[in-house]
Amino acid sequence: MARKFWVFAVLVAALIVPAAKADQLQFTFNLSGCSGGCTVPAGTVLLTQDGLNVDVNVNLNNPLASGFIDSGNGNSHTSFVFDIAGVPKINITNLSAGFTFPADSTVDSPFGTFDYGIDCSSSGTPKCGPGAPKVVPPPLLFTIGRADGTKLSLSDFTSNPYA
Repeated sequence: MARKFWVFAVLVAALIVPAAKADQLQFTFNLSGCSGGCTVPAGTVLLTQDGLNVDVNVNLNNPLASGFIDSGNGNSHTSFVFDIAGVPKINITNLSAGFTFPADSTVDSPFGTFDYGIDCSSSGTPKCGPGAPKVVPPPLLFTIGRADGTKLSLSDFTSNPYA
């Protein structure tokens, strides 16, 4: 149970290794916060430039055995957290069922605090957490745009201490 929990907790955008194409940027989750040694890579985040916005596709390598959680353990683990250079005000649209934005916390121990977070929903379908018994299956899909209507670019996601 603890192993499954940590697989989900490590899925944070600031803890990934980027690979780039012209209009896409893919990050691979290569770090683990598991005390029991979770398998890495655990999944990927694919960012695609979509005009002024960026489409996000978060997928896990073993979707039959893993999913997204929000531990509820003092809000110490949010389902998905990320940073954007300059910390702009953003809008999230086209969010997958079972998720909410903004998250109630942007903390992801042991990795730190981030600027933005998305939680599994504790109501509706699918219903999530707290904890590993109640997971929302991948993928997690959404579109990010700047609230001021200016262009959000792929390069805004590449500045982090783990890349």
